[in-house]
Amino acid sequence: MTQYKKTENLIIAIGWAVIFILPALYLYYVSVTDESEFDSFELWQTWKLLLPYAVIFCTHHYLLLRLYHKHHYVIYGLTLLMVMGCYTMYLITFRPDLPRKEIIFRKGFDNPPFDAPHGHFNAPPFHGKGMPPRLKHDGFDMRHGHNEQLHPLAHHHDKIGPKYILLRAPLMGRIVIALLMMGVDLGIVSLINASMTRSRLLTLEKEKLKMELEYLKYQINPHFFMNTLNNIHALVDIDQETAKRTIIDLSKLMRYVLYDSGEKFVPLDKEIQFIQLYISLMRIRYSTNVDIQVSTPDNMGGVMVPPLLFICFVENAFKHGVSNRQQSFINIYVSYDDSHEHLSFLCVNSIVEQTKKDNHHGIGIENARKRLELIYGDDYILRIKENEEKTFEVWLQIPITQQ
Repeated sequence: MTQYKKTENLIIAIGWAVIFILPALYLYYVSVTDESEFDSFELWQTWKLLLPYAVIFCTHHYLLLRLYHKHHYVIYGLTLLMVMGCYTMYLITFRPDLPRKEIIFRKGFDNPPFDAPHGHFNAPPFHGKGMPPRLKHDGFDMRHGHNEQLHPLAHHHDKIGPKYILLRAPLMGRIVIALLMMGVDLGIVSLINASMTRSRLLTLEKEKLKMELEYLKYQINPHFFMNTLNNIHALVDIDQETAKRTIIDLSKLMRYVLYDSGEKFVPLDKEIQFIQLYISLMRIRYSTNVDIQVSTPDNMGGVMVPPLLFICFVENAFKHGVSNRQQSFINIYVSYDDSHEHLSFLCVNSIVEQTKKDNHHGIGIENARKRLELIYGDDYILRIKENEEKTFEVWLQIPITQQ
């Protein structure tokens, strides 16, 4: 049995226990208020009324609902009609809506004032002075005659009418109550099941998004290392000492990619350091014809960004925007807006002649767009355009996430 079922059974048990205890508390309150004896007969009558409801509820909740949730609607309806038919026969046969009880009189009087079978009053002589007291029965003032004296019943208790209001409910009203009880049970269980189903779907959706994000990261990592290893390969033949230092720098990059990129968010300063380290590796490959500028905010403490989010745009700028044979540039700007609610990343690079006809959309940019949709939904802006001044521009705005 699951923890949910255990909790559900406990709530049902406590609920019905409270329902059965409430009449006893009410009758006890009445007895204390009226200074009378506790009416155990009426409590038993009330429990006889409530017991069929408890049986019907448990039958519906633990048996019939299984048929309903398995989509056996015809069998559920027929079984429900059979249960209500049995309850109706019980009401007709035993008539719990008409409880019987004799009139109880004050101790010390032998004869009741009203002989129910014959419709007469039996009253002993009245030896007091003044007018005899009136005896009220069923809303009428009963007198035996003008000159005859009535029994002085100062503490007469009429217990024919039940105190508990449910005992006065008619037969059809009890059937309606049973139907409403099963309807409420069906509605509550259906709402709970629907809520649990939505919760499971949300959990599965989150797991799917997490797996898709991991898949996109795994696509980014080989793409990044492939370009970096190509750079080192070029340096081995040119400058071995520089190649050695480059391998050390690459190990730092790998440490960030392997360990820090597994987090959903990383500090902005770490991401900037990663980009600057990558740029320093790329500078070695290109001549002085390439101008690279990086501008970052002075205060980056506490700002978090998705890992490896900006590197794809920087890689794309180096791939399509620089050349050793002609003057080219890459300008990177990271800034906050005036309200300090959004972070902006702008990468502008030149377009060299041999790549002017390229669409500038590699796997890195497409994966970045997918990651942005999964992480931020519609709460981000990504604009990629080629300007008339032979420049390519990527502008990204994301909401600031604080640590």
